[in-house]
Amino acid sequence: MHKPRSSMLLIVSPILFLSFLCALAFLLKPPKESPNPLQGRRAISLKSTLVEGVEKPKNAGTHQLEVPPPKQQSPPHPTPPPGSCLVSPNFPAQVSRFCPEKTDLKDYALPNASWCPDMLSLYQEFLEKTKADGWIKLPSFKSNRDHIQGLKLPSGLAVTSDKSEWRIFTRCIQVDGQGYEYVIFFHPSKKKSVCLFQPGPYLEGAPGFAHGGSLAAMMDETFSKTAYLAGEGLFTLNLSIRFKNLIPVGSLAVLNVDVEKIEDQKLYMSCVAQSKDQQTVYAKSSGKQVRQPQSCHHHPQNRWKETR
Repeated sequence: MHKPRSSMLLIVSPILFLSFLCALAFLLKPPKESPNPLQGRRAISLKSTLVEGVEKPKNAGTHQLEVPPPKQQSPPHPTPPPGSCLVSPNFPAQVSRFCPEKTDLKDYALPNASWCPDMLSLYQEFLEKTKADGWIKLPSFKSNRDHIQGLKLPSGLAVTSDKSEWRIFTRCIQVDGQGYEYVIFFHPSKKKSVCLFQPGPYLEGAPGFAHGGSLAAMMDETFSKTAYLAGEGLFTLNLSIRFKNLIPVGSLAVLNVDVEKIEDQKLYMSCVAQSKDQQTVYAKSSGKQVRQPQSCHHHPQNRWKETR
């Protein structure tokens, strides 16, 4: 039996009415704002800005950020030619004064026929280090007057004389191989030196061995050169040595000198003299050098005395 038609209309009418209300509500709902694609880019750009640590200015009227070009680094300072005493702006001025670019003076720190094989091989090894490792081979003239030309000593210490035969003590024996045979390599940034020393028969103490005083003089000479080049040291205030073993005449002793510290007007230094293979220690020493005053020619001699 079929239901009356009027009953069917009563059931369908509420459903149609609800559908109509849902459609009307959907049409009257305000539209959602579409996302701006530039906002994501801006967030990414800002994130990269924070990572790089560079503040990047905004461009007016847009969300894009401009990235400044990278700063050009200045070219490095020129390095001295291999094996020479020419210095770069990083090196102290006293190095260039001590090592003149052009000179007619004889360099006594060059190999000769008296050098033993150990000294020759180690000399070549350090000469290679001057090409890339920052070491400098120091020339050795017959007098310190030739090294410190133009340097004004404190008043009262300068000596004027017309004599031309002045010689530094370690270059007083002119015959190759008979006295002091040595060469010093200096490293400006490390403030250290290595001296290759071969005592000759004129320096004998105990038969067949070098006199202890010859080693002391060699240590003092290496201290003095290192102190001057590393911190304008001028004079030795004290030198303390502990002898360990004798050096055979004609053999090689390697002197390793370090500037331990520079304090006020003084340089504190240490030295270890040993064999090439480092198995034998000949002596250990420590020393103290006084520095050159700021205006050396304006200070009296007692300025140096007061620092002792």
